[in-house]
Amino acid sequence: IREVTSPSKPREELGLYWGYKVRYASNISCVFTECPFK
Repeated sequence: IREVTSPSKPREELGLYWGYKVRYASNISCVFTECPFK
């Protein structure tokens, strides 16, 4: 059986890595200044 699921469900429920997450950046500077990672 196949079903649509949220991208975070496999990680949250099964501990599986599910690829990557894409985020929007209005310009190249925002890629670095608005990065959620340190």
